[in-house]
Amino acid sequence: MAWLKADLVCDGGGHVFRSSDFGLTWTDLGAIASSSIFTSCFLGHGVCLIGDNNGHIVRSTAAFGLGDFNPYEREFPLQFGCLGAITPNGTSYLTPGNGATQTNELKVRVPRTGVLRNLYVWQRVASGASGRTDIYTVRVNGADKAITCTLDNATSGEDTTHAVPVAAGDAVSIKLVSNNASDASADVTATLVLT
Repeated sequence: MAWLKADLVCDGGGHVFRSSDFGLTWTDLGAIASSSIFTSCFLGHGVCLIGDNNGHIVRSTAAFGLGDFNPYEREFPLQFGCLGAITPNGTSYLTPGNGATQTNELKVRVPRTGVLRNLYVWQRVASGASGRTDIYTVRVNGADKAITCTLDNATSGEDTTHAVPVAAGDAVSIKLVSNNASDASADVTATLVLT
């Protein structure tokens, strides 16, 4: 959505609208009537906010064909991984994005304050035998947190129970502890979200 001039805006599909059009197609969080549009902001996924010269704000709705928006449900995904075999029988760290496991802790700084939650882990190759466990632990600023996932000869698991608050700039990493020298686990993807 782009502000063109006066009371005109353009959506991503090349349609142009006047602020007076919004009474039929937008949920009015103030009372926009036919005031001139002062500013607009496209938030992604077909959602936008528009403000008029009188301080009113409107947002897109499903009726407008652009979807609804709840600012408290925005999620920012964080992905870590390991290409190839993990480091067996010891402690290592997943690489932000993907790469080989590291003995040095590699961290991602979060861009905003929020809550980390919903850790999902997938391994293409399981450990190879029951009792060979891989424990994935989310860390913040170098300290273990409650978000963990233990795989015992499994290829997937999750922790959707625990959540950890973080501040903008906090450093997040994922530690992997393998308990067996014969652990065959390989090709790992671990994701969690910042809400």
